This record gives sequence, C-alpha cells and structure tokens, in this order.
Amino acid sequence: MKFMTILMIGLFMSGFGNTQAQETNPENANKTQESSNPIIGIWEMTINAPGGKDKGILTFYDDSGELKVKNDKGSYNVSDSGSNYNWPMTKKTPMGEMDFKVKATIDGNKMSGTMEMVSGMAAGRKVDFTASRK
Repeated sequence: MKFMTILMIGLFMSGFGNTQAQETNPENANKTQESSNPIIGIWEMTINAPGGKDKGILTFYDDSGELKVKNDKGSYNVSDSGSNYNWPMTKKTPMGEMDFKVKATIDGNKMSGTMEMVSGMAAGRKVDFTASRK
C-alpha cells in the first residue's frame, strides 16, 4: 500500500512541471501593485514529492479586495491570518483530478508549507513545498 501511495504521489507530481505564471487581470493590475499584503506577487515553488522535486509557479493577486492565487489550472480564494495562508486547489494529474488543502507560511521572500491531498486513494497524504518570490 505504501508503494501505491508513493507511486500515486509521484504520478501527481509529474504533471506539475508544466505550471507557468499567468498574468493578473489587467483591471486589477494597479490593485496588485498597491496591496499591502506581503504574499502578492509571483512565487516559484519546489515540491518535495516522494518521486523527486518538482517546480511550479503561483501568482498571488488582489481581485477587488479578495486575495486569490493562480496556477496554470485555475484561480482560488486565499484566506490569510498574519503570515499564514490557506487555499484549496484542484490539480489535474495522470490519475485524474485531485483536490488539495494548501497551507503556507511566508517569511519575507520565502514561503514554506504543505499540500494535503483531500481526495482519491492518497487522501490525507501531505507533501512539503518551499517557494521563493520571483
């Protein structure tokens, strides 16, 4: 069973490498620049998966007063409390779509956290990630 979980997480991560930054909504560009939220901007993340490290890009932005994050698959609402951030995320993988709860903490231009799988056979499993502001 452990091998199957590692295999599933490895397959999940194999689809993460194609992540690219997306532009924020042009109407909100000035709001993004004016925001006092320290997470706003583009972050390059490294995921520490059982199958090896993988990279991805996350873009945090202000959408009419709501904090959001984008990856190449969609946009998600982000909740924050001080330097701690949480958001749900759906990711397409070779095994189908998987849902995640992402928890992150920022310290200046560095971010660290976990991605917990909430669906599929690997539900409850977590992978760690780190990120740096681009």
